[in-house]
Amino acid sequence: RPYSIHPYRDYRTNDDNILFPVDNEDNRLPAKERVHGIVIGDRAKAFPLSEFPRPIHTVNHELGNVALVTVGSRDKNFAMTFQRTTGNDGMLSFEPVEDALPAVMADSSGTLWDVFGYALSGNYEGERLIPVTAFNAYWFAWAAFYPDTEIHEF
Repeated sequence: RPYSIHPYRDYRTNDDNILFPVDNEDNRLPAKERVHGIVIGDRAKAFPLSEFPRPIHTVNHELGNVALVTVGSRDKNFAMTFQRTTGNDGMLSFEPVEDALPAVMADSSGTLWDVFGYALSGNYEGERLIPVTAFNAYWFAWAAFYPDTEIHEF
């Protein structure tokens, strides 16, 4: 088949075309807005991918009393979330790094981290941040499963 043509034509962009019924409609975002959704216990939070500031952005936050960092980029089309702690060193704080791929963020000690949560250099080289339950999905699907989702505002 021709891989240059999307097999579902305008499905990604046509909010009126949903292939299956959804019982819980949530109009806080467009139905086909892609979100990075995270779940901690009974709490859920969604980050609209199109609203990540350019080029790479980090958000140090908490959900359900768990300290988290979410890193993402609308330009590079990714988002990931990790716990902000390693070993017994307490809580880390992260900032984005640009033009240093595969590194996408650095902690306050200067350690560089990649998109999979691995420390590439610095004090924590070789360690990995703990990933949390997270999915990238269309908003209509995420909201159907997690109707009480908090939406992150950038």
